[in-house]
Amino acid sequence: MENTRKTNIDNSTYWNEPCGIVQFDRMNLAAQNIEDLEEYDKWYLNFYPYLPEYLSKLDLKDKVCLEIGIGMGTISRLLRENVRQLDLVDIAPQPLQLAERTFKNAKNVRYFETSIFDFKPDNKYDCIVAIGSLHHTGDFKLAIERTEKLLKPGGKILVMAYYAFQPRRLVLKPFDSLKKFLQTKSGTSYVFYEKSWFLRKRLDQNRAGEGPPSTELISRNFFKNRDGFDYATELNNVHGFPFIRKSFGRKLLLKLFSRKFGCNVYALGIKCKYAQ
Repeated sequence: MENTRKTNIDNSTYWNEPCGIVQFDRMNLAAQNIEDLEEYDKWYLNFYPYLPEYLSKLDLKDKVCLEIGIGMGTISRLLRENVRQLDLVDIAPQPLQLAERTFKNAKNVRYFETSIFDFKPDNKYDCIVAIGSLHHTGDFKLAIERTEKLLKPGGKILVMAYYAFQPRRLVLKPFDSLKKFLQTKSGTSYVFYEKSWFLRKRLDQNRAGEGPPSTELISRNFFKNRDGFDYATELNNVHGFPFIRKSFGRKLLLKLFSRKFGCNVYALGIKCKYAQ
């Protein structure tokens, strides 16, 4: 638990610059302007055009929903349009303060500055969304277990995590990737800490160009046969290999390659009726 506490502190500092802030700066936008947030949301949903479809599978209407790790708040704004109550959890204060300004004290949104390990809500949820957050907690397996316990029986969960066998890693770390692949096939391990600082910062960067304190990579097999849950997984998203993207364009790459060679795992789970 001591390592987890240290990771929490490091994450709170690092993610106080919300995920997406670098792109926000590139677009010369100001976080205090609602119009600029709307402009960022348009870019975000154009860059990740498949996200609304994933969210629609949660059957959000009139549900009590939890989002873990909110970044610049695009997903939060989509959720809030549909759910009856939205609880937002983030390890750092700035993302929550940004969301609070966005929603202007909306009565159906609550804010919790804490980690998923320490979060103790007064209710269980109909649906939970964790896009790109749990693989940064320092203990993905424990984070998933804690998250799953917060869901009502019959409830749905959507998780996005970085794929252990994404193309960039296969190219840059072929032997290590092969070792991880064999471990996955043998059932030895399905979650791997990314030791390479270079690859961590290629996946996420803050304004100083630094990668996050912790990043774990996940095999799709992790989600198979989880007790009390039925998960469906698929790959999506593509890396920006310059020589490829210039030739094909991102939209065509998404259409042709993301389901076979995607860099992210999207897992949609349903909690069994008998599960606690």
